[in-house]
Amino acid sequence: MPRILASGREWQRRACVALYVGGLPEDANGRLQLVGVTACGDADWEIAPYQEPRPCGCRGCRPSRPAPCLLRVNIPVVCQVQAECGQVLRGESVLTTDVALPIRCVQAECWRNQMMVLPCVRLIDGGAPVCADDCRPPVFDCTIELLVEAYMTRWEACGSPAPTCPDLPLFPPPPFG
Repeated sequence: MPRILASGREWQRRACVALYVGGLPEDANGRLQLVGVTACGDADWEIAPYQEPRPCGCRGCRPSRPAPCLLRVNIPVVCQVQAECGQVLRGESVLTTDVALPIRCVQAECWRNQMMVLPCVRLIDGGAPVCADDCRPPVFDCTIELLVEAYMTRWEACGSPAPTCPDLPLFPPPPFG
């Protein structure tokens, strides 16, 4: 069974982002409006340098506890864009956020662990493109809700250990003789 060694969550309830929506058809002209954003595919992640500010104001002090691992997560999203004629088009974009994981082991020993990153995205307020009608790819200033959960797991064997003493009979054996 997988055992969770570390977990982290980044929840941005109202994040204002600029989405560069690519992959729209070339004939998508006129006024465009962003009507939907959905996470799709596997999120790509990398370990980013993390430096926690210290009480003295510098970042070079030796920490009293291990610093969390910082994951930079790139989330592929599918964007639904409505054209002026009412046609709904589909495009792609990428959102980036950071998730802190409090790892209690040395990062060099994490090679046998598995990382699971689960992103969720929803559009709160979609806007019109920021640039003129002819810009490619169109850029939308929008408000989204973003939730990313990250789990570091390791597979461990599970089962009950063998009993330390032999099983006792339910009833005593009948007397001989």
